[in-house]
Amino acid sequence: MKKILWFTGFLIIAILVYTGYEIIFSTPEIKVIKTARVEKTDIRSVLVETGIIKLQVGAKIKIGARATGEIIKMGVKIGSKVKK
Repeated sequence: MKKILWFTGFLIIAILVYTGYEIIFSTPEIKVIKTARVEKTDIRSVLVETGIIKLQVGAKIKIGARATGEIIKMGVKIGSKVKK
């Protein structure tokens, strides 16, 4: 019975020593992150969205998209048909 207790105690201490060694002396992984310089560009030619705009008199117009920005010019008039 004493041999089993000694063996179990020795095994637990060996596991603790090994995990402590791995935690203290292991080298962390180096992650390479790709970076780029920030540039201000025009995205008119890149951003193409489709959708439906329904207008009502006195209603607020909300146009949703995944990209944020400002509509500077609307190339169509109310009620005009749009083709591809």
